Amino acid sequence: MHKLLLAFLLIGHFAFGQKDSLVKVPGTRCSLVPPEAFVAATEFSGFLNEEVGASIIVTEVGMPYQQVQGMFTAEVLKQKGMTFVGKKTVDFNMSKAILVKGTQKAHGIIYIKQVLVFGDEEETVIVSSTYPESFKSIEGKIIDAMFSTVHNKSETLNLHDAVPFALNVEGTDFKVERSAGEMLVYSIEAEANSPHKRLLAVASLTRNVAGPDRKRYAEEKLKKDKTLQFDKVREINEITVDGLKGYEIVADAKSKELLYQVILFEDSGGYYLILGIGSNFGSHLDTYRKLARTFKRKQPRGRPKFIF
Repeated sequence: MHKLLLAFLLIGHFAFGQKDSLVKVPGTRCSLVPPEAFVAATEFSGFLNEEVGASIIVTEVGMPYQQVQGMFTAEVLKQKGMTFVGKKTVDFNMSKAILVKGTQKAHGIIYIKQVLVFGDEEETVIVSSTYPESFKSIEGKIIDAMFSTVHNKSETLNLHDAVPFALNVEGTDFKVERSAGEMLVYSIEAEANSPHKRLLAVASLTRNVAGPDRKRYAEEKLKKDKTLQFDKVREINEITVDGLKGYEIVADAKSKELLYQVILFEDSGGYYLILGIGSNFGSHLDTYRKLARTFKRKQPRGRPKFIF
């Protein structure tokens, strides 16, 4: 049921390229040498050149390299609205990695996406860059920056640094379990009356919401996610948190577990998602409602035009 909480993203282990002027990538155990005019972003783990509309994003996830690299296919890119250009094996710190290239049209502009994927049998790192086709002249500098990535596997990671929001879980048993891109996953170990952990995922999503009917969008998102095994809606409520309006949905899964979803919409078209899964419609629902209302955004610096 909880496969949606596993991300199509990455973690790393190797070192390659320049070691001078390495800059820490917030929310990761990686550093790299960013291109000129790129600054550290606050809404994703990486660097941003707002004037050009270019970004470099680093994501870590505990999945084997062989499994992750196999996901980068023409079919998968097409599902994400991208056109596959090419994929090649490259040498990276005396080991093998892949470099994937694709294009995507967004807001009337054609963007180029370059993705470097490397790792080992336990972890993978994905370093992805996005830049307008009209600024292809900076491609070499961006790829140099990607290949300068150094990953310190022994470093202690503060997962909260990787996301552009905060949630106050004090007074509960929820602990941060992992991060994936702009998502945090909190969990509580399974109780005697349930085979599953209680999970709470909070994510920042940059994609635009299709159509003006946001209530319908929120409901359809919950219903169409097959990993949740949605059964029926119990209630839908308008909600405002941290100045953002949205919808709170309480629903049943076919397993009879509680599904709790809050979507908070930004005027820019993106939104924040809070998703809770539990077994008790009494205390668990009260906890999710309380936690959702502690949600706060961090001060934004800028967002990438789109991410993998």
